[in-house]
Amino acid sequence: MNDNNYNDDSSEVEFDADTGEQVVAPESAAETKREEEDVESAAETKTEQEDVESADNKSSIFLPKGIAQEKLPEMIDFSDRGWATDYAVIIVGVLFFIPSFSTYPEEYDHFRWLLMGTSVAHFGGGLAHKYFPNRASDGAGMVGFYVTMTLGYLGNCAVNGFGWGLPDNGWKTTMMVVSIVNAVYIVCMAVYVSMKMKRVKDRVDEYSESIAFFPDKLYMVGETGIFVGAMVSSIVYLTYNNVDSAHRTNNVYMWIAVLSNIVGWCSVYVVGPFLYYLIPQTADPSFMQLVFHYSMMVMLWAVNMIATT
Repeated sequence: MNDNNYNDDSSEVEFDADTGEQVVAPESAAETKREEEDVESAAETKTEQEDVESADNKSSIFLPKGIAQEKLPEMIDFSDRGWATDYAVIIVGVLFFIPSFSTYPEEYDHFRWLLMGTSVAHFGGGLAHKYFPNRASDGAGMVGFYVTMTLGYLGNCAVNGFGWGLPDNGWKTTMMVVSIVNAVYIVCMAVYVSMKMKRVKDRVDEYSESIAFFPDKLYMVGETGIFVGAMVSSIVYLTYNNVDSAHRTNNVYMWIAVLSNIVGWCSVYVVGPFLYYLIPQTADPSFMQLVFHYSMMVMLWAVNMIATT
């Protein structure tokens, strides 16, 4: 066989007579273009992945991942056990409130404010947790959240200002004024947030990776004021009534009522955020909501015992 008669097309290469450069066949040119497009596509995909990773890293600074964010999106508990125990507090408060008109001595009339204010607080909170749990801490939320939660906070303001029956030595007037101012402030902030936020209907949203929406932070200032008012009013009540011999037989119930109040509020305003931000991967902060609600029921029982014993 003559080797000269064997033609290998793959080895044939054409060169331009003028430039001496290799002439690429149309098929090869198309293939080269496809390869270039694939390289560009891969580069774009890599860039997108890097952007997503960067966003995830940024969100982890503001919005904890793991169990904490799963259980409490934007720090709001929407579980059945959360709103159910809210309603349990309402039932306890109403059951003590109704007979109080015939069983409470006049000196304990102020406890009716505490019983009904606490019931109103958990009525609003229960509605928010069940039907409107999407807070606008990320810039998007439900108007219903701010309507119902604000209703609940007005109940808390009534308790702080009128429910504990503080002594007429400056504390009574001070807490009344502070609580009224706090109530007006939180109503105004609820309106402000509702006007500025992106309104959504979803109970949980993925609108943003941050929980630093400024109008909601202003609303949180009002919430913090109510928390501080709850601490101060109950502690002042215990301080002045605990040394009064006329109430000495009820000292145990006073301690139970005040300590339950403190434990309940601290569970959601101190311990809950601590778990949420510091160990979000393993902690379930929603449990603190249960602690709060059960503590409120114990407080209501103790207050009723003070007035009827």
